[in-house]
Amino acid sequence: MLSEFDGIEILDDCDVPKDRELRMQEAFDRSKRSYHSEQIFTEIGHFRSLNLPTASASGTDPRSHGEEPLANASESCDRASFPDSSNEHDPIALRLRNLEYRLNDLYLRGQFQEALDLGLAELAREEASSDGKDGREQQILDLIMRCAIRLKNHETAVRLADKNVQKYPNIPGLLATASEAYLFSGESRKALSPVLRAISIRGPLPPFLRLLCETLLSMKESAHTIGLRNEATTALAELAGFVKAVLQSRPTVSRLGVGKPSNPMNATVPDAVPESIVREKASICGLSEFEEQGLVDLLCRGSATTVEDIRSVRGL
Repeated sequence: MLSEFDGIEILDDCDVPKDRELRMQEAFDRSKRSYHSEQIFTEIGHFRSLNLPTASASGTDPRSHGEEPLANASESCDRASFPDSSNEHDPIALRLRNLEYRLNDLYLRGQFQEALDLGLAELAREEASSDGKDGREQQILDLIMRCAIRLKNHETAVRLADKNVQKYPNIPGLLATASEAYLFSGESRKALSPVLRAISIRGPLPPFLRLLCETLLSMKESAHTIGLRNEATTALAELAGFVKAVLQSRPTVSRLGVGKPSNPMNATVPDAVPESIVREKASICGLSEFEEQGLVDLLCRGSATTVEDIRSVRGL
């Protein structure tokens, strides 16, 4: 066969680089040359200082004198990070930047009480300022709720969770953290709505499903304490079993990518539970209309659900 091509030169693509390749190589070389001239304006470890900058040199907050604070926390950091900026010494920018690093540093070091105290103080400051910095307040709420859980400070955890659910009912991550706070504080009945709302917004992700399963089982264990009927214990156990079956069929997501379901014998969501059964169990447990509908939407989806059904962040 090859003899038929005798005399014909079969060559690979031309070795001469094309214009696009030349431009890419030139850009790469230029990037390498500029790398060494880059400057870092934030000193390593500056946030570990125990003394956070005060809001102003005189020790008072400019906001108390009617001065307009910065537009948002990210703008604060950006404007405070460059020495050429006219806001190089902006006291609010410096304080917010150091506060963010300080809170996270305390949490990662396991100094949960110090992080909780600092976060509560800043939360009170945020509420007093009323400057619309919801993003910063959300981050603080999430972190100090986790601190309260680690410290087993049930009263503070429940108080923060109540505030979170009331003010931010559409942030899935915060709702899940609030549900954890309720659950670890023995308020399993209050933990159900937030986790169901998180699932309705973000989709049936394994962390949310595990939390929902734990919530239902915790409600089963404390059925008499929270005023449920005797039949509710059986109904809650069955609902938890339905959720566990959905959880075992979901693909696991890790740093290595999407993995196989935890139950390899059942790679898809189990057959849909009849809606009448779910509603009957929910009614026996005394669930609200929203909670009942949330369980119906989750458990009565059918067997065609795949990993593509999980909503991506881009689609939110």
